[in-house]
Amino acid sequence: MTYLNDEEWRELSKIILTITRGDYATWRPILFSGLSLKFRAILPNNPVPAAQVRLDLNTMKGIPLIADGVIPLDVYLREAISNFEGLFPSEETRLKEFLAKVRQAASGAPPVGPLQRAEVEEAIVHQDDMLPMSFMHRAVEASRSVAKIVVPRILAGNPATVHGAPVLHNGTCWLVAPELVLTNHHVIQARAAGTGAASATDLDLQVDAAEILFDFDDDTTAATAITKAKLVWSDKLLDFALLRIDSNRPWLEVARDIPETPAGHQAPALNVIQHPRGGVKRIAIRNNLMSGASESELRYFTDTEGGSSGSPVFDDTWSVVALHRSHRVATDVQFQGKDVAYLNIGTRMSAILAHLKQHLPAGTIPELGI
Repeated sequence: MTYLNDEEWRELSKIILTITRGDYATWRPILFSGLSLKFRAILPNNPVPAAQVRLDLNTMKGIPLIADGVIPLDVYLREAISNFEGLFPSEETRLKEFLAKVRQAASGAPPVGPLQRAEVEEAIVHQDDMLPMSFMHRAVEASRSVAKIVVPRILAGNPATVHGAPVLHNGTCWLVAPELVLTNHHVIQARAAGTGAASATDLDLQVDAAEILFDFDDDTTAATAITKAKLVWSDKLLDFALLRIDSNRPWLEVARDIPETPAGHQAPALNVIQHPRGGVKRIAIRNNLMSGASESELRYFTDTEGGSSGSPVFDDTWSVVALHRSHRVATDVQFQGKDVAYLNIGTRMSAILAHLKQHLPAGTIPELGI
């Protein structure tokens, strides 16, 4: 598959030449610095800047995914945005739009509909953001219930490979009840957009072979791995999947209502514990206000990245209010005086629980009162 259409590839080529001011040879190593030496070794060389850009883009077009789940174009765009931030506003906006399109297509997440205008456009910066120390203690306790999930792509009963290595999809999951973890439907599908859904047999095989890694908090300690999960229920529209695993770990409390706005603040805060880009566990607790809500979704400014799909979205009492699923490019939205590139989207826990109660016979999931 290709993440961009032909016109967008041509536009991207022009943008890269514009922001590097024709000195692509100097910037090229930086743009590819986040990729492995093995991948960089296959890139062709040409002394003409425009020709070199086209060759590099064609290579990434032909290799949309590396076996370890890395998307070369995602890394390339991220480096371009980071290194030229604020220097070329219109070009930067287009790069961010391309990056959002790449990530949505690669994840296989269902498209997010048009955003309503954000209810919070300008956060109050000068407010009392101090919290009791118990906030951090509860955050640490909550993190024990959050895990990285690695799902292999299986086609017709066989593991998919790239250059002999398995194709893996990274996400985040968390314990919503004893022995029950929640993640996104698109995470267990392990398919890019436009490639078709996994068959029921392949889906069960992917869930069974998925590796759920608790305690992956840093690179120096061994994670606790759990496999042989079983799919209980999933829904594409709400983008959730409920899996049963063998675990005696603590689970997270769920809040059915939207958190109230604290006195003196403009909006409630929403915190996310996640495994961005399949890396170690990280926590987002700053610049994290809720933007808006509907019956089934929450929108928020909290930082996330690819691999954060399936993360729990917490209120300040560390109860889960939503399941993080995706993001969408935002236009004409400001946060703390700056234009916002993206708004994040989560499925409200109240909508997920209502769906389960509606579609499953009573007593199917007693742990959730269903």
